[in-house]
Amino acid sequence: MKKIITAVLALALGCTAFAACTDDTGNETNEKPVITGFQDTYTVQAGEEFDALEGVTASDKEDGDLTDKITVSSMPEVTFTDGKATFEQTGTYEIIFGVTDSANQLTEEFATLTVTKADAEETLYHTFDFSVSTAEVDRDGWDVALAGGAAAEVKTERGLLSAEITNGGTINGDVILQKTDFAVEEGVTYDVRLYIGATLTEAKYVDTAVQNAAGANIIYQGANLTDSIQIVSLKLKATEDASDYKIVVHCGGGAGEYSVYMEKVEIYKSSGVESTTEILSQNFDGADASGLLQKYPYDQGTEFSVTDGAMQVNILSYPEAVGNIWERGVMLSTGLDLEESTSYRFIADVTAQTAQEFVGKFVASSGEDATESGRFQGTFEQGTHTVTYDFTTGAAREDAYLAFQLGFQPAGTASNALTFDNVRILKITSVADVEKDMVRFMPYNSDTGYDVFNGSDDASGKLDGTGRIYTDGEAMHFIISNKGGADYYNKMMFYIDLEELANYRFSFKAKANVDLSCFMFVNVKGGSYSPIGTYGANITTQEQEFTFTAEQMVMLDNSYEITVQNVVPSEAGYNGMIEIEFYDFEVYKIA
Repeated sequence: MKKIITAVLALALGCTAFAACTDDTGNETNEKPVITGFQDTYTVQAGEEFDALEGVTASDKEDGDLTDKITVSSMPEVTFTDGKATFEQTGTYEIIFGVTDSANQLTEEFATLTVTKADAEETLYHTFDFSVSTAEVDRDGWDVALAGGAAAEVKTERGLLSAEITNGGTINGDVILQKTDFAVEEGVTYDVRLYIGATLTEAKYVDTAVQNAAGANIIYQGANLTDSIQIVSLKLKATEDASDYKIVVHCGGGAGEYSVYMEKVEIYKSSGVESTTEILSQNFDGADASGLLQKYPYDQGTEFSVTDGAMQVNILSYPEAVGNIWERGVMLSTGLDLEESTSYRFIADVTAQTAQEFVGKFVASSGEDATESGRFQGTFEQGTHTVTYDFTTGAAREDAYLAFQLGFQPAGTASNALTFDNVRILKITSVADVEKDMVRFMPYNSDTGYDVFNGSDDASGKLDGTGRIYTDGEAMHFIISNKGGADYYNKMMFYIDLEELANYRFSFKAKANVDLSCFMFVNVKGGSYSPIGTYGANITTQEQEFTFTAEQMVMLDNSYEITVQNVVPSEAGYNGMIEIEFYDFEVYKIA
C-alpha cells in the first residue's frame, strides 16, 4: 500500500509553472525525491528470494538519479542485502522503500508483501509389499491320521491350517485332524477353542474331542461345519498330569474332495476359584419399579415400562443417520456405588423380538457423564436367553445408572421389542488365574508390517468376531468370517514408520466380494485414539482407486498404523463372509 504525503502533492501541484518551487518570500526551495516502479502488493513463497528493488527507481530535480540511494526494510523486520531478502516465515509484511536527497529530505513509500506456504514436494515414500510371505507358519503339532483308504495332507495357506482331503474314506473318522502333544495339569480347567470351517456348500458333520493317550474322549462335541468359521469350545478339568492328550477333529467319510480348515486355536487354562458377591437383584416386582427407568439422552424413538414384572423396551423407530445409531436406549437405576478398578458381572434374562446389538455402560444419573464407570458390548440374540457379561470399572460411580444403548437397525425390520427380567449384578471378589495361548496359522503379526484384531482375541475371552489376512503376491486379502458384536471386533492394520515435519498421502486400489463401506484411520501404533487422518471408503465388487491425505502433519518420527475397521455390507441382512482385497498400496510424503 503506497502512502502519499499530501503536503508534497499540494506543493507539487502549486509549482507547475516554475523550474523550482518558491516559498512565501519568493526564495527557491528544494523538491523531495520521488520513488517509482514499485507495486502496492507483492506475493512470494516461503523460502523464495524477494527482490524488492526490481524495476524501482528514485530521482529528484536537484540530484537527478537517486536509484542507488534507495533503502529497503520491513515490518516485521527481515534483513535486506542490495534490496533482496528471503522470507522463511509465512504471513503479511509491510515493505518500506526510502530515499534521502542531498538536502536531507526523506521520501518513503510502502507496499504489502504476502509470504505464502511453499509448494510442497510430493515423493513416493513407501510401497506395501504384498508378495507372498516367506515366513514359516508353525503348524503347532497339527497333522492328519488316515484310515479306510482315505487320503489327505495338512497345509498352511491363505491364513488357515487345513486338512486337504482328496479321499474321505468310507466313514466319519477315516480322516482325523489332530494335535497329539496337548499337555494338561491335574486340577486345571481348560477351554480349547477351535475356529473351524469346511469348503463345502452343504454342512459337514464332524466330531471334535479332547482325548487321553488311550484315545478315550475326555470331552466331546459335534459340529456342523460350513464354509464360514464357527467356534467350537471344548471345556474340561484335567484329572491327571499328562503330556500326550490329543485334540481331534474326526472328519472324512465321502463328500468328494474338500478341506476342513482352522483359522486359529485358543487354549484357556484357569486355576484357582472365582468368588462373587451378589450386590443387586432386580425382578421388577415392586409397585414402584417403573420409577427405576429413565429416558436415555437424545432418544426420540424408544418407549419403556415395567409390565408383568419385567422391563419392557420398545424401539419404535431407528435413526436414519448411520452416525446416530446409538441414540436409542433406556437407563435403569441401580442405586449401586461402584468401586474404582473393580470387576463386576451383569446377568439378566433377555427376550429379543429380533437380534439387537447393544452397549451396556454404568453412568451418572444424568446419563451424560462423559466418563463411563464400566461397559460391555454384544448382541441380544433373538428369543429368550440368559446373558452374562463381565466388566471392570475405570472410575468410582455413586448411585450408578445402567444405560443400554441400542445400536444398528436389524435387517428387515423397522422396530424391535426387548424384555429384561431377573437382572443381577455380582461383584467379583477374586478371579481364577487364567492363561491364554493363541496360535494363528498366518505369517503375520505386529512385527511383520500387517496384523488383524478380532473380538475373539480380546483378553476377556469373548466368543465374538473372527478374521484373518493373507497375501497372494499382488494383493492383501482381509477376511471377516464373523463380524462380531462391535465395530472394532474385526480390523486389520498396515504398519509404517513416518518421518517428522511432513504430511502424507495414502493411495490404494481395492475391491470386495460384496459392496461395503469401511472406515480407515492413521494413528500412532499402540497409542490412544488420536488419528492424524481418517477416511471412509465405499468399496464395491469392481476394483477402484482410493486416495486420502492426512489432515495433520507428523510432528515427530514415530510408528503408525493404518487401520481398517467398521466394515458394513451394503446389502441389508448380509451375514456371510467378507473379503476385501487391497492392491498397489502406496504412501507419498509431502514436504
